[in-house]
Amino acid sequence: MKKHFKDKNKFIELIKSLYPYDYAVNGDGNTESYKILKKELNFKVHQFKEKKELNGWVVPRNQIVKKAIIKSGEKIILDHSNEPLGLILCCSPFKGKVSLKKLKNHLFYHSVDSNAIPFHCIKQYNQHKIDWGFCVPKNFYKSLNKNSYDIDIQINYKKSNMKVFEYSLKGKSKKTIVIQAHNCHPYQANDDLSGIAVAIRLMQYLKNKKNYYTYKIIISPELTGTIFWLNKINSKEIIASIILPACGNKNSLKLQETFTSNTFLDSAAHDIFKKKYKKYSYGKFRTIYGNDETVFEAPGYEIPSISITRYPYKEYHTNKDTLDVISLPHINDTLDTIKKLIKILDKQKIYKFNKRGLFCLSNKKYNLYVNAWDPSNRNGPKNRDDNRKWYRVMTELPRLLNGKNSLSYLARYFDVNAIELDKYLQKWLKKKLVELY
Repeated sequence: MKKHFKDKNKFIELIKSLYPYDYAVNGDGNTESYKILKKELNFKVHQFKEKKELNGWVVPRNQIVKKAIIKSGEKIILDHSNEPLGLILCCSPFKGKVSLKKLKNHLFYHSVDSNAIPFHCIKQYNQHKIDWGFCVPKNFYKSLNKNSYDIDIQINYKKSNMKVFEYSLKGKSKKTIVIQAHNCHPYQANDDLSGIAVAIRLMQYLKNKKNYYTYKIIISPELTGTIFWLNKINSKEIIASIILPACGNKNSLKLQETFTSNTFLDSAAHDIFKKKYKKYSYGKFRTIYGNDETVFEAPGYEIPSISITRYPYKEYHTNKDTLDVISLPHINDTLDTIKKLIKILDKQKIYKFNKRGLFCLSNKKYNLYVNAWDPSNRNGPKNRDDNRKWYRVMTELPRLLNGKNSLSYLARYFDVNAIELDKYLQKWLKKKLVELY
């Protein structure tokens, strides 16, 4: 095991080393930070050209802010040229005189903290409605009282590609579980350098294990990067994804369920949270945090995705999301929880019915029929309730073997012994009616 992984303080050191970069969907910070990531894991780099479009999502151009000032008369009252959060994400150039009313329509402040500078990323998702804008403290916004102001936003464009970093650990099976964290928020330690650090430390831990599944970490710009990456790779091998947004602060760890809330991933995650925390917070899909789970769960992919997070926290999306937000005990607790979850997932048996239609299980080719009670059957069960559960197993099992339900879930669903159910499914496996994920 690598020396830096033994030293828990190196967790903070990793986040600290990744912090001073101006990240964006397509930015220099993403490229420059690669040298740090490369030292930790041998990441593969996927690149996507600027202006490339997929389902309406467009890879933005790499912007370099040359000038960003507001003047009142001859006096510069705001200079955000070197403030990483000073302009809205994907800001357009603008120069001209504007009224106080118009200026205020282009100023964005934090709704609670009057001194904080917010991180405004709406244009990353709503790509066509906002052109330019400054992010300012609320106190600055309230101080404006002149009739007009001069705005000068100068932006240079640098040709580059959006990058997604991927690292894979091959297991016995090609079926893959993805761990995802995003890298498009400049100078945000908890959101989401904490998730990146946890994912990296997890993969370093798994390198020393004999894993059944293949595990893959991707570090990508939120939504846009993951959308393009998922469209590029063989997504059919991915059976689950675990999203790790904002998981290093002092709040309690929360679980956000998959779209259906009833997959093997939900079951395993709830088992871990119950054993470890007894009482814990959880919610349905998109009720706690919004992130790349929508990409994985989108139609055509429908990959079960959970989120594990310590959101909300007061410094979220502001210039106050610094290294001080990260709690070493809490981020190590997040890693411990993920490790326990992976341990369960890697041992779970997930069967999938690979045929079509209703099969005659009593046919000698299959010999999978479990005798049910019938008043005319002298050699079968003596009572109606005998084997009744297994009759349900025979009739409902194929529909439930969708590659998303674990053996433990099926045993609970049918109220039968998991070992006995596994023995029965092994017979189906030999007859090639099911496959093992």
